[in-house]
Amino acid sequence: RIGQPRAIHFEQDSYTLFSTPTYSATEASNYLPDFPSSLSIQNIALVGGETDVVFFSPYGETATFGSFDIASSGLNSSVTITISSNGAIAY
Repeated sequence: RIGQPRAIHFEQDSYTLFSTPTYSATEASNYLPDFPSSLSIQNIALVGGETDVVFFSPYGETATFGSFDIASSGLNSSVTITISSNGAIAY
């Protein structure tokens, strides 16, 4: 929806999608996708030490850009995901 943020909250063993200006674990509208136990989120390095990326409407810019790794214990490898200030995601 135009005017509402779209956002992701990161934890080591999960991520949560939310659409409020700030993350609250008890917000009823949060969406917590299944996250395989063989994967983990590591080395979260977002501006200001944040664990949330909020994409602002209508273009998807964010003030909490940076990077994080998704590691696979089963494959013994990881990939770095980078989010730019304009909301572009690269890996």
